[in-house]
Order: sequence, then structure tokens, then C-alpha cells
Amino acid sequence: MPYEPGESGRKRTRFRSEAEHHSLVIPNSIPVSRRAPFRWEDIVKSVANIIPRLDGVSRDSLMLMHQEIGAIELLHAAWIDYEGAGDLSHLLALCADDIEFWPPNAPPIIGREEVARYLSRTKTVIHDIKVSERRIRVSPGFAYLTAKYQTTFTAQDEQTATTAGNHLWILRNHGNHWIVALVAWSVWA
Repeated sequence: MPYEPGESGRKRTRFRSEAEHHSLVIPNSIPVSRRAPFRWEDIVKSVANIIPRLDGVSRDSLMLMHQEIGAIELLHAAWIDYEGAGDLSHLLALCADDIEFWPPNAPPIIGREEVARYLSRTKTVIHDIKVSERRIRVSPGFAYLTAKYQTTFTAQDEQTATTAGNHLWILRNHGNHWIVALVAWSVWA
């Protein structure tokens, strides 16, 4: 059930039947840690009261999807915080054992130990990571997240640089929480 920005900047909604593949897209450029506190339940109840029957989608399904998106937003914010702090052990704890990294112009790196080796091979210091246009789509058992990023860092040669691109995450629902199964990214600036 995609949410898309309307012409006025407000979100418009299209709903499908419960039997079809459901997804929820929320473009987002405001970091979770900088937003005013809110409760997903209050937002969903407001929407559910305005639209009593959502063309085959129950209020409980809508509430659950909003909760799942909130959990993925928090996971993404934690990842960015750990990456910025250089906290490799906590970052890898967010990943599946069979995590796949697909760097630009290189073969995929598969497995938590291999990814740990890849991430620890350089001593890059990250100064800032900005994320914009984040979109999350949730389905039963899996989700994916796309976003633009801009990272300012100092490399081993002590030169400060900024790079920008897009990243794609595929997440799996593992019990009661989401884990990162694949991270692919592009570099275009």
C-alpha cells in the first residue's frame, strides 16, 4: 500500500486488497533523532478514523505496517550512528550472519566475518553522514530501504573528502526484529 507525495506535497494513498503484496513508502529526509516525538499509534488511529475501511486493508494491518517502518527507521538511524562513530561491532550486530555487501565496482562480499574484514581494512574517519529521500517498503517477512547519502570523511592520506550516492538495504524480519541482509550502494559524486 504505497504512500506517495501528492502535487501539494501532502501524501496521497492508494490501497490494494489484503491478498496483494503490500508496501508502505514514506519519503523522509529528517533524521529520526531530530524529529519531534510522536506515537505511531496516534498517527495511525487518526488516519483510520478518517478512512473507516481502507479498501480491504484492516486498521490492524495499517498499524502493524507503521510500527514496522518505525522499527526500520530506528535501525537505520542506529546504523548511521555506529558507522559515524566507527563502532564496527555494534554495526555488525544489526546484520544477518549471511549479510551481503555490494560495493560499487567490486564483487559482493558475503558473510559477517568477510564484511568485518572489508570494513576494517581502512582507517577512514567519518565526520558527517547526511541521509535524504529515505523510502521504506514493508512486506511480511522482508523490507527494503532506499536513500540518498552524503558522507564527509578523512581518508588514510588525511585528505578530507565528500562522497554522495544512493544505498539500498534489504532487511529480513528475524523473530521480533529486523536485521540487515544486504547493503548495496552507488557513488555518483
